[in-house]
Amino acid sequence: MEVRQKKDANTTFTDDVLLGCISDIFGAGSETVRTSIGWIMYAMAGFLDVQEKVQKEILEVVGPDRNPEYQDQKSLPFCHAVMLEVIRWRTVVPLNLLRYTLADTNVAGFDIPAGTIVMGNLWAVHHDPRHWKDPDNFKPERFLGPDGKSVVKSPHYMPFSVGKPCQFYRIDCKHFTLCLL
Repeated sequence: MEVRQKKDANTTFTDDVLLGCISDIFGAGSETVRTSIGWIMYAMAGFLDVQEKVQKEILEVVGPDRNPEYQDQKSLPFCHAVMLEVIRWRTVVPLNLLRYTLADTNVAGFDIPAGTIVMGNLWAVHHDPRHWKDPDNFKPERFLGPDGKSVVKSPHYMPFSVGKPCQFYRIDCKHFTLCLL
């Protein structure tokens, strides 16, 4: 409605784009959440040392006498790192949605004219040894700073999309972290 009121001729946000976003939320959104939660459970069952660290961090922050709360996430860096690593290690959306270039551009020495349809290979980025040490191994610590208490994201971390960012990335990350709790 706000877009209609502004009547901006340069906007790319239209009713069709809005309908596409809504469709993505109900379709792809629910599937990525379900699949990611499945991989989180797999990682917890398969990497008992990681499971123990998650349990320890939750007990230290939340304690045994109350349920976790949304605000607790900020104090659970290892849990957050586990979530980030699960999504990198088992990239749920291996190929990015189709995009098109708005202007002539150059990527890695390749000229790409405006209007070209492009698709990113997110799985390849998340498993490229030039960007990740031991990319096929599950290592949540790769997302922790030297102090072990801060979360550090790589510029090569692209969990759901490349190009225009996924609108719901922040929401999904918080829900995945909460699933560990």
